[in-house]
Amino acid sequence: DNNLVHRDLKPGNIMKYIADDGNTIYKLTDFGAARELHEDQQFMSLYGTEEYLHPDMYERAVLRKPHGKTFGATVDLWSIGVTLYHVATGNLPFRPFGGRRNKETMFHITTKKASGVIAGIQTTENGPIEWSRDLPKNCRLSYGIKKIVTPLLAGLLEVDRQRMWSFDRFFSQVTDILSRKAFHVFNMHTMQSIVVYLHPDDKFHVFRTAIQEQTDVSPLTQVILLGESPFTTFIEETTPARGYPLSRITIDNPLILYSKDNNNVLPPVYPISDTSSSTNTHVETSLSTTTDKPKSYAGIETPIIFPTFGNIVSVDNDASQAKLACSVGHSCKRTIDRLATSSRLSQEAVNNFIGLLISQLTKLVQKVEKIRELTKAQEKMTLAIEHYEFFAKQTFTKLSAEKRINSPSGSTEVSQEFEVKELKGELQAKSKQLYGEIAPAVSQLYQRYVKDELLKGEWDASTRHLACPWKSKVSQKAATLVVRLRDGWQHLLRDRATRTLTYNDEQFHVLERIK
Repeated sequence: DNNLVHRDLKPGNIMKYIADDGNTIYKLTDFGAARELHEDQQFMSLYGTEEYLHPDMYERAVLRKPHGKTFGATVDLWSIGVTLYHVATGNLPFRPFGGRRNKETMFHITTKKASGVIAGIQTTENGPIEWSRDLPKNCRLSYGIKKIVTPLLAGLLEVDRQRMWSFDRFFSQVTDILSRKAFHVFNMHTMQSIVVYLHPDDKFHVFRTAIQEQTDVSPLTQVILLGESPFTTFIEETTPARGYPLSRITIDNPLILYSKDNNNVLPPVYPISDTSSSTNTHVETSLSTTTDKPKSYAGIETPIIFPTFGNIVSVDNDASQAKLACSVGHSCKRTIDRLATSSRLSQEAVNNFIGLLISQLTKLVQKVEKIRELTKAQEKMTLAIEHYEFFAKQTFTKLSAEKRINSPSGSTEVSQEFEVKELKGELQAKSKQLYGEIAPAVSQLYQRYVKDELLKGEWDASTRHLACPWKSKVSQKAATLVVRLRDGWQHLLRDRATRTLTYNDEQFHVLERIK
């Protein structure tokens, strides 16, 4: 809007500002390389940080290859793409083996990648490039946000001038992303939380399809509850997402998903690849397993790498290891928080389902009683009709005999008599089915699941021997331990600043390492 090209966009030039009302605002800084430029204008001067440079600028600024190309304001879009990828994953998207010193390979990766590729990594010297069109598995973004962010990254990291995005398209895409609302859903069968991002105009079938993508539960078998009520009691099939009760759907109070075809609760367990090659670390896992491979529980990758301190006191190395320990501690806490939340939501999901079952069975019992009353009334009415028909027939016959005339409507009498008998037979069959099959079955279900609380008892019996992370307050305990880790790190940082430790200071230093 201000017709400026920044030319040095990167995470280091973005400042996080927390306003007085608690809102987070991100501000762009360091306009030393910026200049006024309209989108259709070009420039030739070179500025920027090489990992975030557009390939055309990289070729000239880093490789020192002369060419007659000029650059437009859209080079900032490439830098935005690299920055967003870096923020989302913690790594740069294009990484040659050896880093900055391997400049030719870096240029090869950025210029030879296919359209739609958002990352290229070389893991060995002169080795092949591993291309990727998706964000890596270790990216902490949810599947729902990955789905809408990945196309944005693919457009920003486009090197072909014919396919490069304009700022108008970039702003349009960002506006579309920001307009989407997050709907939190807890899958009871896998004890996993998912997030679905809906456009305000999306209908319920889009929501169901998005859920299927993340859970494999087909729309026809999905049962979605908000509290103890089906979600469809709050919305219609054609209600747009802007009309959903979003204020009632939060990360702490999500929609609960069940499947009609599945009554099992089985959190998935996946193998975790060991990405650490450090020689001064050891592996620990909190999950007992019969195999040597570490596992993740409920789809949550359990942090298993924790740093160890060397035998010799080193203020520099110890401070670095303490910082790494804090990072691992925070990662562990995030996992613990998610597991604790899953345990809480699973219990709430069971309670909500039992509440719905009790409500439905109570209504069903009331309907059966109402039908029973209507059936009795119908039986009385049918009996009255029979008596009336018999009396009318006798009266008509007597009158006809006295007047010695034949009745012209004899066939009608036979037809009416047949209809009454047929109605009576059908009513008797329905009554037999109601009193002999339906009513006893409903009464039995009501007795088992409402009065005897059988379902609740079965759940309590099956989970009684399991430790509940939520009830044992593991999140609060983890928070306390993380604070202790941070305090220890700060102590070791102060020791590093001191450089030389007295004997007493060194003993306290060793104590902090042990803690």
